[in-house]
Amino acid sequence: MKASPKVLIADDHALSAAGLQRALDSRGFDVLPPCLSGIEAIALANAEKPDLAVLDYHMPGASGVEALFEIRRWSPGTRVAILTGQAAPGLLATLEAAGPDGLFLKSSDPDALVDGLQKVLAGETVVATGRSAEVGTLSPRELQVLRCIADGHSNPAIAEHLSISVKTVESHRASIMRKLGVNSIARLLVHAIRQGLLPT
Repeated sequence: MKASPKVLIADDHALSAAGLQRALDSRGFDVLPPCLSGIEAIALANAEKPDLAVLDYHMPGASGVEALFEIRRWSPGTRVAILTGQAAPGLLATLEAAGPDGLFLKSSDPDALVDGLQKVLAGETVVATGRSAEVGTLSPRELQVLRCIADGHSNPAIAEHLSISVKTVESHRASIMRKLGVNSIARLLVHAIRQGLLPT
């Protein structure tokens, strides 16, 4: 008898995680206990090697994009889907550019979401947001730098945190501002929040 697909869910909103867990349970998936942070998701994926990881984008510790790369590093056989509650074009383009196996809005119909996740498990890449990537998308590393800027870190602190040079941080900062069409940190942060690139 074929084993049920093992699924990891990570969402810091317990009700959202519970709702998705119920929907997956009803379809016969083997759902692991939900994680409430990106760090928990990375650790659990490393230990359990799930067939599928479903990650909320905004989570404490590590975002869905950061967890995506770490999970692929430690559990390369795991398919990874990202969920987001925001449909801002800038955020969707950035998430799509990160290359998840699936990208879905949290407002999706539960049955349609599970159908999409089944396709992801079957090897398809599913982007169920009604859009495609566009020029001006931030890279995953630029997104990390942006979050550090928003947290008030200096260039040297960002460089130490991300294990890159200060010069590279400066280059990323300039690229982020150019792509988002702003010329000050204040405008950068306001624009990034409006585009859904930073939590409010």
